[in-house]
Amino acid sequence: MHGVSDLVERIQRYEQLLESTEIGTWEWNVQTGEIRINERWANLIGYSLPELQPVNSETWLRFVHPDDRVRSDQAIERHLKGETEFYECETRLRHRNGKWVWMLDKGKIVSRNKKGEPEWLMGSHLDITYRKEREELLLHYNNLLDKSNEVARIGTWELNLDTLYAKVSRITREIIEWEEEGDIPLNKGIELYKEGPSRSSVIRAINAAIETGKSFDKECQLVTGKGTEKWVRAIGIPELENGTCKRVYGLVQDITEKNRMHSELVLKEQQFRNTFENAPNGMALISPEGNWLMVNLRLCEILGYTEEELLQKSFAEITHPDDVERDVQFGMELIEGKRESYQLEKRNIHKNGSIVWTILAVSLVRDSAGIPLHFIAQINDITREKQAHLEVASLLAVTREQNDRLLNFAHIVSHNLRSHVGNFSMLLDLIKLEVPESADNDFFPLLQQSTEGLQETISHLNEVVTFNSHQFEEMDDLDLNTFVKNALNVLNAKILDAGVEIENKIPQGCLIKGLPAYLDSILINFLTNAIKYRSPERKPKIHLSAIKSDPYLILRIRDNGLGIDLNLHGAKLFGMYKTFHGNDDARGVGLFLTKNQVEAIKGKIEVDSQVNVGTTFNVYFLNAGDP
Repeated sequence: MHGVSDLVERIQRYEQLLESTEIGTWEWNVQTGEIRINERWANLIGYSLPELQPVNSETWLRFVHPDDRVRSDQAIERHLKGETEFYECETRLRHRNGKWVWMLDKGKIVSRNKKGEPEWLMGSHLDITYRKEREELLLHYNNLLDKSNEVARIGTWELNLDTLYAKVSRITREIIEWEEEGDIPLNKGIELYKEGPSRSSVIRAINAAIETGKSFDKECQLVTGKGTEKWVRAIGIPELENGTCKRVYGLVQDITEKNRMHSELVLKEQQFRNTFENAPNGMALISPEGNWLMVNLRLCEILGYTEEELLQKSFAEITHPDDVERDVQFGMELIEGKRESYQLEKRNIHKNGSIVWTILAVSLVRDSAGIPLHFIAQINDITREKQAHLEVASLLAVTREQNDRLLNFAHIVSHNLRSHVGNFSMLLDLIKLEVPESADNDFFPLLQQSTEGLQETISHLNEVVTFNSHQFEEMDDLDLNTFVKNALNVLNAKILDAGVEIENKIPQGCLIKGLPAYLDSILINFLTNAIKYRSPERKPKIHLSAIKSDPYLILRIRDNGLGIDLNLHGAKLFGMYKTFHGNDDARGVGLFLTKNQVEAIKGKIEVDSQVNVGTTFNVYFLNAGDP
């Protein structure tokens, strides 16, 4: 009895121990299918033991996750066949609250029947849900870290100090362009770093990490497995155990592009500084509040201050009071994003109190977040130009006044001379009428010719005066073809008499800018000259056409007449009283007036001529519409 009592006592202690460990137990008779579970097993999935009665194989199947059942069955089968010392499997059971809880399921054959076949299996369930959740979270973070490293192109490495081989990630292999499989020997990894400062620095850093536990973060050059030179950032972290380094792990990142951009940035900054300091015009950096941040030597010279003096002032202090408000307004529009830059003419105040006229051009620099950093201002001193402009304006005013007086004088002279010549001509007519014999005097015809010549000269002068007094009238849109046809009608008798063949290729709708009276005069003068100076050796022809050449519409008048020696007469072709063919009726006024009329309506004339071949005049009018 004493032995039975001891056994019962040991069983009770065993059950108490199980209860204290919160482990659920199970027993399964392989031969009969009988299953026994304890209260704790039921509690692990949210039930009491009576609630699960009767307990049988269906109880297990009712709660196990479908994806885990096959794995569990296979693990038990291997144990029953003697392939494993014990059964172990991580499975999920559905809790009463509907959630899945993870169990570490362990068991072992504890008895066999007389045939040696497995009879009873005993095992336990331990809730490992928390651990599995942590593992899944860790896996998630590891995956996230891997993806982050992938995006950032950051590789990882781990140096085993027992083998002196480094395990590296795929990104690391891509960075160092290492194609050999397997881990990388430490000595080969170090040899990748460029011989000299880079390699020496890495060797010292690794030694310090192993010997003293000091982490490192280095930027070094290396030569990849394919011979490419790169800049990399290498980070190493020693892992210590009882003060002894067991391994070193870390990161590697390709910073070649970053260093290149940094070098370019440094170069551009130096170039900007050189440009800033040596610019021929004034330059400054100004804070959004209007204070000088940097000024160059030229700006100091323009305003008469030293750099130290100017930096103590705001832009408003050296700006004419009447110009401050406009400058501030434009600056605010830059800050508000309403404009990208502005330029204005303003007055600055020199240190000596004088006015300095400047052209100010300003733009705004923002940081990556769009926050205004500073204005960049360029200041050009235009004081001399401004003074010269004012002087020119003054001279123009005086000249305009003198021209008005001369014009009035010309009107008076033209009017008075015309009156006197008219009287003189009338007296000659009266003398001829009252004293007919006087006309037989040799001097009388000479007096008449002189009088007629003087009248013609006064008429020409009057045309010039009339032309100069109307040259600034507003111009109209004129149809060139219509005016050409009108001019041909006016000259029809002369055209028929001379047997001239006219070819008008100007399309309807060719609009030019001009004055009707001027265009009539221009066309009649050119056509009259083409008829007058025709060649007696061939049938006279006049060809008219128009071509567009923005901003002009070009009227081309081509004849096959006598032509002009431009080498001899080109410089004086459009001069007043210049004639070239010896015609008795030539006065040398037509081309002079024509040229002035064309230029008055903002056009120009070009001429091409060959003696005894013909002449082509290209008359440029401002285009007013497509032909």
